[in-house]
Amino acid sequence: MKLLSSEDKRISAKEALLHPWIKEKESNILIPSIHLNRLKEFQKSKKLKKAALTYLATRTSDSDVNEEMKLFVKLDKNKDGYLTLKELREGMKDIENADEVAEILQGVDIDNNGAINYTEFIAATLDQKSYFSQTKKMDDVFKVFDRDGDGVIDEDEIRQLLS
Repeated sequence: MKLLSSEDKRISAKEALLHPWIKEKESNILIPSIHLNRLKEFQKSKKLKKAALTYLATRTSDSDVNEEMKLFVKLDKNKDGYLTLKELREGMKDIENADEVAEILQGVDIDNNGAINYTEFIAATLDQKSYFSQTKKMDDVFKVFDRDGDGVIDEDEIRQLLS
């Protein structure tokens, strides 16, 4: 491959991802069971929890979600930043029920555009135990939901967030 060439002769990262050797290695990707379980749990979560996890996903560093980021890139075959139903089915070959894959997509697709974007994927596959145990991050999430800053999240604030 031409990745180890001098800079003026080196191919770009995008070209490398399109190289047949890389394509062949990516063709047999399956979502690890831990991430599949997290996707299923996220799908079943209430809107408020999904909103909190999505907020956390936007505040994570790449190093915190390195494994999840790599998985998203592998699943995103056309490199458009979205996981379509077809791409999810390819990554979830171990799930025989195509309807279950569609339900997972629908439950993780927060903005209802028919695909899972990077932030939605990270939110769904976050290791929730480690993030919810970090006080600073949870304080930040609380402040987002407590719109008037009175230290209480009331019904109106939740309704605003979920609408």
